[in-house]
Amino acid sequence: MERWSRSDLGRNIRFLTVCVEGAQTAGMFNSMFQMSGVKNVILEGNPGFGQLGCSGFVLLDSEWRFVTRKSDAFLQYGDRAFASFEKLMRKTVAKDNAANDSGANASAGKVGPSGGGYTYSPGALAIVEGLKSAPHLNGEQVQVQEFDTSTGRFNVSLTKTGEIIAVRPCSLAPAERRAGAAATESQHGLVVGDLATIGGIAAASAQHLNGQRVVIDGFSKQGSGSGRVNVKLQTGELVSVKPGSLTKVDDEGGQNGGQRAQAEPVVEDNVSVRDIVIEVPESTGVQAMDDEHESCTMAMEAMLKARTRSTLVVVYEEFKEHFTHEEDLMHDYDFGTGGGEFSAANSHAKDHARILKVLSDEIERTKAVANAKISASFVKRVVDEFGTHADRFDSLYGDAIPCDA
Repeated sequence: MERWSRSDLGRNIRFLTVCVEGAQTAGMFNSMFQMSGVKNVILEGNPGFGQLGCSGFVLLDSEWRFVTRKSDAFLQYGDRAFASFEKLMRKTVAKDNAANDSGANASAGKVGPSGGGYTYSPGALAIVEGLKSAPHLNGEQVQVQEFDTSTGRFNVSLTKTGEIIAVRPCSLAPAERRAGAAATESQHGLVVGDLATIGGIAAASAQHLNGQRVVIDGFSKQGSGSGRVNVKLQTGELVSVKPGSLTKVDDEGGQNGGQRAQAEPVVEDNVSVRDIVIEVPESTGVQAMDDEHESCTMAMEAMLKARTRSTLVVVYEEFKEHFTHEEDLMHDYDFGTGGGEFSAANSHAKDHARILKVLSDEIERTKAVANAKISASFVKRVVDEFGTHADRFDSLYGDAIPCDA
């Protein structure tokens, strides 16, 4: 919701988190997440409807009428639940704007260079956060270059490398907020912005966090969470852990100055990284698929730049999520389902499975290799496979699936 509030949606929608368990719980929640665009409020008594955010959201229109009392649940649909709810919010905003303006202001919902709740002028510094397609960029400082009205994104340059990337307004946070926090917050030998790894968590429900690399985001000072450290995962998710579960990582990637693992020698072939060109596939005519193609492209660009196993895993996850969504849409709109084993939909899904196996085989191969590097030839193979698949298969369903599906 914090990212939504800083996007163009924040100009028309007010975001609230409603706590019904008293001021202590609300205070702990506020301390953990340090929200600036979302209002954290307390309600005395249970309203009789509503639910945890992971089980859905409540949306009201400008006349205080319910648009939905329970949106799709994250626990059931994963990230697609957020995409579905964002689409519902945009439809509601468009409907309200049309009713209020009778269509006179066609640009009411257009993303502007203010990025919602914050203003970013050319030259301003900001922090990248919440990127899922390129999580390794989360926490990086950037300098704003310009706002591209054709894409609805800011073109920003990474201050460390000068590389230009395009990000949505909701994926930027003011640098001053992070700098201010870093200057004042220091506990347990950690300061805001430090890198660390999680380890030693015994609770079964949180053991999946062990081994993950995180960015220190703040320190809980109120309620039952007092004394814990708020950290941001590479996915952008915020969690709270005990200080003893964190090991600081130095700038060179080692822990507490310890010896770094030695990387296996990289066997290169005749393929040069400079010769690999990654392009977003041509539009399919289905907005959701085009957006996911862009996310897949950004993940491949990150893999090309770093050529690490972790960036390969991100590509696999982006591809898998996109392929699953695409197959669901083809099924929902009855595209290419006739013809049994040789149907267009079945052939499409088989090619998905083939590409995922190429990725998973390489992930498995590099599993036991310390600091394994992905060869340039493999990166080129993935880029070519994705582009060829989009040309042969994804270009076929545009007339069968609605643009806003």
